[in-house]
Amino acid sequence: MAMKIFQTINDRGKPLYVLEKIKSYLFYVSNKYCGAALSSEINECFSRIFEAYDEIKTMGEKLRIELINGAEFTEDSILRYHFVLFSPENYDATPERIFEYIKNKIESLKRNVKELVSFISSYVQDLKSVFESLRNVLKEYGKFGMYYEIIAVLGLSETLYPLVIALEKRNMLGKLAPVEVASGKTFFELVRDIDVRVYKIKGINPRAEISRFAHVLNTQELSNEEVARWLIEYRNKWMPDSELAIKLQENLYGNKAVPYLLIKYSEYLRKRSYTFEELMELKNIRITVEHILPKEPNFDVKVYDFDNEEDYLKHKDKLGNLTLLSRSISSQVENKTLLAKISYYNRENRLLEITRRLASEIERKGSFTKRDVIERTKAIAEFVRSFLS
Repeated sequence: MAMKIFQTINDRGKPLYVLEKIKSYLFYVSNKYCGAALSSEINECFSRIFEAYDEIKTMGEKLRIELINGAEFTEDSILRYHFVLFSPENYDATPERIFEYIKNKIESLKRNVKELVSFISSYVQDLKSVFESLRNVLKEYGKFGMYYEIIAVLGLSETLYPLVIALEKRNMLGKLAPVEVASGKTFFELVRDIDVRVYKIKGINPRAEISRFAHVLNTQELSNEEVARWLIEYRNKWMPDSELAIKLQENLYGNKAVPYLLIKYSEYLRKRSYTFEELMELKNIRITVEHILPKEPNFDVKVYDFDNEEDYLKHKDKLGNLTLLSRSISSQVENKTLLAKISYYNRENRLLEITRRLASEIERKGSFTKRDVIERTKAIAEFVRSFLS
C-alpha cells in the first residue's frame, strides 16, 4: 500500500520516473526480506543520486549542452547508462525493462538474505557512482577546456556516455594513454576520435560492441594499454584511415562533424587552442556553417572555372567551400555573391580565424574558384586526418 501511494504522490514536484519506483521498491525489499538492514544505505545513496542529477541538469543548462539540457534527458536516461555498465544483458534496455530485471533478480535471491543484501548494496552503490561520475565530468569543464569542447561543442554522441562514465570512474578519462599506443592523446581524446570518425563523419551508430566494452571496463581489471589499444582498434575497424581520407573529400555539408572540424581548423590557423572562455563565446555567438560560393548559384558558374552547373553542384558542399559564421552575420549574407560577402567576413568575430583569413585571401586574389575549393578541401582534410590519427 505504501508503494502504491508513493507511485501516486511524490514530494519532488516532478513526474515520477522509474528510478524513483526502483528506490521505493528497494526500500520495500529491505524491510520485508532484510530486516531493514539496507534502508539507511539506500536512502543515503539515492539522496546523493538525486543531488548529483540536479547538478547535472543545472550544468547542462548553464553550459548549453544540448543533450543534457533537453527535456528528454531525465534521471531515467542516466539509469539506462548505468545498466549498460552494470549488466551485459541488454545495451538498449528501457527503464521499465531495467525495473523488471531488478525485480526478477531480487525474486531469485530473496531466499538467500546474504546474497540479496550483497546484490542490492552493490547495485545502489554502483548507481550512485555513475551519477556522480557524470557530474564530475561536467564539473571539469573549467579546469579542462577539452571536456567542454567534447561534451558541448562537439556534442558527444549519447551512445558513448556509458564509456565516458566508465573511464571517469577509473580516473582515466583525462589521463594520457600510453604514448607508444596513442601518440600522447588522453583517453577522452581517443573517445572523441571515435565519435568524430564513426558516429559523425561516417554517420553510423554501432552500439552493441561499444556497450559491451563499457561493461567490461566497469567490471574487470584492464591495463591502460589494453584500454587504449581497444579504443584505437574499434575506431579503425569502423572507420579506417583509408575510408576517412575518402569521406573527407566527399560532400559533407550537413554532417554533424563539420562545425567541430572547422573550429579545430580555425585553432590550427591561429596556432593555439581555444580556452574554455573562448569556447563558451563561440557557443554564445551560435556558429553556423556557411557556403563560401553560394548554395544556390544565381550567376554564370563558368566565371569561377566550373564546367557547368552540374559540376558546380558536385563541389559546393565540400569542406573547401565551407566556413564558419556567427548567427547574426550569417543571416545577413545568405546566398549573396562571393564579393558581396567579403565585407561581412571581415567583420566576423575575432575567434573565427578561419573566416577572417579566408576574407583576406579572397581579397588578395580577387576571386575564389573551383581550384580554390579543391585545394582548400585537400588542406582541411589533411589537417583533420592528422589530428584524428
